[in-house]
Amino acid sequence: MPLTVGAYAPPPPLTYRYAAAAGKRHRLREARVWIDPPAYYDPPGGLLAFDIDQPERLVHPAGGMSVQGHIELINHQLAQVRDGLARTRWVV
Repeated sequence: MPLTVGAYAPPPPLTYRYAAAAGKRHRLREARVWIDPPAYYDPPGGLLAFDIDQPERLVHPAGGMSVQGHIELINHQLAQVRDGLARTRWVV
């Protein structure tokens, strides 16, 4: 995308990672510059996907984020993941 509009996009940093090569590949995937075969994105049993609810009051609380507000946001997100997993049909 940056090249199509004539902009320079710096490469993602590939500094030392605890996970070595796997960690570097993950960082490149996050930057969408690592090309994987289609099978990587279609694992056996499929992927868990659901619409996430991000209440504005938790993401951008009045007065700024606090430790308590951050914990409330994390708990809200974990509850959604829990609910998503509970609705999943497990294939073994």
